[in-house]
Amino acid sequence: MSDSSSADYGIDAIREALERLYPGAEPIHFGTIMRYSLGGPDPLDGISFYERATPLPHWHCISFGMSELYAKTPGSDPNLSGWGFEFTFRLARAAGDTNLPTWVIPFLNNLARYVFNSGNPFRPGHHMDLRDPLTPDVPTTLLSAIAFVDDPELAPIETPNGRLHFLQIVGLTRDELQAVKRWNTRGVLGLLEERCPLWITDLERASITDQADVVARIRDGIAAEGSSLQGEYVEVARWRLADPPRREVEIELDADGLRDFAELFPARLKFDREFLIWGAKQTLVFRPATTAGFQDAGSGVLVLDITPDLIDQLAQALRPTPATHRFNIGGEVVVTVVPTEDAG
Repeated sequence: MSDSSSADYGIDAIREALERLYPGAEPIHFGTIMRYSLGGPDPLDGISFYERATPLPHWHCISFGMSELYAKTPGSDPNLSGWGFEFTFRLARAAGDTNLPTWVIPFLNNLARYVFNSGNPFRPGHHMDLRDPLTPDVPTTLLSAIAFVDDPELAPIETPNGRLHFLQIVGLTRDELQAVKRWNTRGVLGLLEERCPLWITDLERASITDQADVVARIRDGIAAEGSSLQGEYVEVARWRLADPPRREVEIELDADGLRDFAELFPARLKFDREFLIWGAKQTLVFRPATTAGFQDAGSGVLVLDITPDLIDQLAQALRPTPATHRFNIGGEVVVTVVPTEDAG
């Protein structure tokens, strides 16, 4: 971590860090008219755009507002400044193109709004499926997901309000997101960086999974390390235990929620890791065990102990197709997969 800043305010510490990276450079800065804390619509106080020529032409965008820019908020974590990070984003541009990508402003504000409204901060290694192109300005782009990594050129800093790091957003294709889920963010971003230095997001690029050597390396990584994804949220995950003395549980899942189950489930359980399915009110926890069984763990959580011989059986059966399946998991487990449109 860099040395403590001599700045009086958090915003000054950020500016000092940027001055070290871009000495004497004057960014193009967009500020909000009314701060979020005063009722303004945008969580970020501002976004700075630095024009870069190396290692290839791009815009380096930095947010102001995820950290405490001015006074320390009473009751907040004394060790962190606000959420503990500021966003950065590197967007490729054509050589000589100085047109600002102003769509980045609402893009970053929407991510900030998610954090402020949900209370869930992003961290390096996190990822998100946007389900739509990264920007409507380029509807043909294959990038429809993002991952997060520490900015490779901006080290964490200490501010008068606590420490923060610079969290870079990296655009991913759907296939790359699937690889992240099946393996891990670190591995996939390592392969991406070989083709996109500094993890510069290029809206025109193809998926790295179009390359046979990349697919082979992803496959080898999964085989060696399994999946780092703890679980997935689905629209419907309901369960109900039968009344004693019957040893039975009925589970209902929507079809779309099982889209990736066949790949993710064994990539967790075979590496002695739990796999979770979160529903709106109830949760399923599949955990590796030597004896099969299930139990109500309280708070809407059903724990299913899965023995090695059951892993492939469940992975092969639970597909995104409406059907009813029965398993012996220390008692009868009935899983009904319903059409997603009927899952509500």
